[in-house]
Amino acid sequence: LSMILVPPLIFALINPAIFFKALDTAGTFGISVLFGIVPACMAWVQRYGSVEPSSDGARAGVSPSPRFAPELVPGGRAAPGV
Repeated sequence: LSMILVPPLIFALINPAIFFKALDTAGTFGISVLFGIVPACMAWVQRYGSVEPSSDGARAGVSPSPRFAPELVPGGRAAPGV
């Protein structure tokens, strides 16, 4: 536990600006993944299905998921990727 907490504590005590910059960078990366990449992946899976593993462990192919609502955003497969 001390190997996890002591190094950041030392950096924070020596130069708080570096520690706050690291927190800002880590937060920016996490937020961009959480609100940028994850929703696009969720929309892709809802539209086009997910890859289901076969009985031997290899990829069997794409199984379409049922559509419960029409596509609200036009653009085909390129729209979730943008």
